Amino acid sequence: MSVTPFVQVYAVDAARLIFTKLTNPVTLPTGIASYVSWSPDGKYLAVSHTTTPFITVYSFDGIAFTKIANPVSLPVGDVGEAVWSPDGRFLAGVTSATPFMFVYSFNEITEVLTKLTEPAPLSSANGVLWSPDGRFLTIGHTAGIATYRFNGTTFIKLADPITLPPASVTGGAWRSDGKFVAISHSTTPYVLVYDTLCSYFTDDTYAPVWE
Repeated sequence: MSVTPFVQVYAVDAARLIFTKLTNPVTLPTGIASYVSWSPDGKYLAVSHTTTPFITVYSFDGIAFTKIANPVSLPVGDVGEAVWSPDGRFLAGVTSATPFMFVYSFNEITEVLTKLTEPAPLSSANGVLWSPDGRFLTIGHTAGIATYRFNGTTFIKLADPITLPPASVTGGAWRSDGKFVAISHSTTPYVLVYDTLCSYFTDDTYAPVWE
């Protein structure tokens, strides 16, 4: 939302198709909100926005939202997409300033977000995609895509596909089995689908091969 309170949450009665607005958090995001992401267990809500601290995370008990402490190291610019990893242990996002991305590890016991060292800076980034098993992270940016193998601490960039998106990436998604990635972009053909040849392997040295 572009005006205060910047974020609203509704409880849904699926049987009666009724939406009931919940009480706003006591501490609101500080600026225009651009993206929201629930943790996989539904206990945390991350809100990306355009003013410092750029990312606000709330714990949620089913009724009320309580802001947790900001990370010690904040994102360096306006945050666009910010997405929890499939296991809820990491929060990755893209920003408007170099290095254009960030990843935090999250300790649910202490509710502390700790910034990891990011890979080399990208061009301006637009989207972040976790593979279903959380072992790979794809960043969409103005010059294509960058995919990293992630071991929970460090990122190793994989070779780019032979055919890159021809224009700025606008979004994308991994298929649920991790074998395909669809990427949308701003010019024809507007979408590309890659076969990663990547399923659920136990060998951590295995890397997807783009086709």
